[in-house]
Amino acid sequence: MEMPKVLLIDRCRITALLLKHLAARIGVRADTADSYEAGLQLAQTQDYPLCFIDASILARSGSEALRPLRARPDGGSRRLIVLSSLGEEAHATDLTAAGADGVFFKPIVPSRVIGEIERAVPAELEPHGAL
Repeated sequence: MEMPKVLLIDRCRITALLLKHLAARIGVRADTADSYEAGLQLAQTQDYPLCFIDASILARSGSEALRPLRARPDGGSRRLIVLSSLGEEAHATDLTAAGADGVFFKPIVPSRVIGEIERAVPAELEPHGAL
């Protein structure tokens, strides 16, 4: 069986390393892209049930950029979580209105990321231990 995977679109290497580490702890591979275009190409060719995307990349591509990211190659849809460093509730409301399933403020909280991954990927994952 293929390892479940998620996608992260973010230019920050630290965020990418953290997400890869957290996903690996529960048996999930995290693929990364450092631009909207590269992330969209992965999203259109790979079956990710979940995509994390940095708000600054999304802002440059426009809020309509969420729609093509949501569509899965199999015809289904994926969850989209936006990562934001602004930390303002109004910003989160705008992103949710634009189509995000959720907004996580940076620095990201490991237990929230793991919980979101566990909610989105197949149930065969090993339960994670204390963080």
